[in-house]
Parts: sequence; C-alpha cells; structure tokens
Amino acid sequence: MKRPFSLLICLGLPALVLLIGVIASVVFFFAAMPEAYRDMERVVVPPKATVQLGEPGQYSLWLYKDAVHEGQEYRLAGADDLETLPSGVRLMVTLVSSGERLPVGDWVTGEKNFGNEAAFLAGTFQVQAAQESVTIAIDGLDSPVVLGVSEMSVVDSFRVVLMGLAIFAVIALIAITLLIILLTCRKKQLLALAAE
Repeated sequence: MKRPFSLLICLGLPALVLLIGVIASVVFFFAAMPEAYRDMERVVVPPKATVQLGEPGQYSLWLYKDAVHEGQEYRLAGADDLETLPSGVRLMVTLVSSGERLPVGDWVTGEKNFGNEAAFLAGTFQVQAAQESVTIAIDGLDSPVVLGVSEMSVVDSFRVVLMGLAIFAVIALIAITLLIILLTCRKKQLLALAAE
C-alpha cells in the first residue's frame, strides 16, 4: 500500500501555487501599468508649446518634478512634496483651430515614477475632434519645466487591474482545486491504510 500524502505536501503545494499567483499578478501589474500612463509627447513650458492630438477624448497633463528632455535636465523648484500645482501656477490649454480655451480639470490626482523621473498629474482636458492641435501654456513658474501629455486611459488602467486580478483568481482556483484533490487523495489513502 502506498504511503498517504503528508499534510505538509497537501497544504504546501497549493500554498506554493498561490504564492506563484500573487507574484505573477504583481509582476503583470507593474509591467503593464506604466504603459497606461506613457506620455504621447513631452514639451517644455513656459513659454508655451503646441501638441498634435490624434483622437478625441480625455488627456492628462503630467508636470515633471525631475526630467531630462532632449538632453537637458529640468527640475521643478520645491517640488519634492508637491502632488498638485503650486499656488499661483495656472495651466492653459487652447485649441489651435478656433482659439477656444479648454477647461483644465484637477479633479484627479496621481503620480508616476520612471527611474529618475517623477511627475504628478497637473490637470486633465477633453478634446472633441480628431487630429486637433492644442497650445499648452503655464503661468506662475520662474523656470521651464517638462510637461507630459498622455491619453487619459482610465479604461486601460482598469483593464490592467482586472487582468491582474483575473490572473490571481485563475491561479487561486487552481490552488484550491489542487488542495481539494490532495486532501481527498490523502483521506482515501488513510481510510485504505486503516482498513488493512
């Protein structure tokens, strides 16, 4: 008669599979999330810059605390503790085609760090037409800074989170199934051993 599975194997193997699931989810999340916040274009302001946008939709303006742009280093003075625009600083976005000034919202906060570069979400704006150009200006800063423009992909962010959770859920289901199978086999083996 075969010796029954040890309780350590019955619990340890599913726990190991579950740990692999956690690691896989975290790796996926941290690998995929930066893509959702990748800048379409970076500009230096002040004075102002023009950006060509491809699609209608919501766009984010990321103000870099530290950045290198076209070989030059830029640093936002006193930015270490900033999470929003400094007092007295104002962002303006204007449609090139009509001269209409677009409202810049600051209802969402966020930060992103890529290596030595750190930025915070300075504002958002919405464009209704495809292939629109906008002029971005900033008032209230003494020295130039780097501003990143990206599509505000809340949908992409949620998709990344949901995919990470789905990966974890599938692996957790495998771990639970493995636990049930191993414990059932152990129970059968113990009953067969007791009957002998």
